[in-house]
Amino acid sequence: MPDSALSSGDGFVDPDLQEIPPPPPITWRPMLMVMVGGGIGTLARGELLGAVSLSARSINTHLVAINVSGAFVLGVVAMFFDTHHSAASRWRLLVTTGLLGGWTTYSSVVGSSVVATHSNHPVLAISIGLCSIGLTLLGAWAGLLCGRRLFPALAP
Repeated sequence: MPDSALSSGDGFVDPDLQEIPPPPPITWRPMLMVMVGGGIGTLARGELLGAVSLSARSINTHLVAINVSGAFVLGVVAMFFDTHHSAASRWRLLVTTGLLGGWTTYSSVVGSSVVATHSNHPVLAISIGLCSIGLTLLGAWAGLLCGRRLFPALAP
């Protein structure tokens, strides 16, 4: 980056402004771990939803339950990886971004909210979004508390 891009216009170069380094190159192993974990998580969610009888009314409840359970497990797993650094470096992407990212489905919650809005049910649309976000935050918090009990090395 030329010095002129870092200057204030009067010739002064701000020492706090530094050239941003390029991102690291993409490697196949992390990408493959996310793809495999995501595939497994998505298949597991699909199998669960296929095994239960879903109605238009129950699908939102099931989606919130899936997202809350994923957030809870993510909290527990986060504490595990924070206390088991060697496992974290090998498995974090597979489990958190991949598996749990595939298991949870925030896009479906948004889709349900859009359908409710389009069907002239704006209160339902807002309720779906707020309940999903609020309950998943509570689920993640509960998972962190549980993880602290299971893996106390980092407990404050």
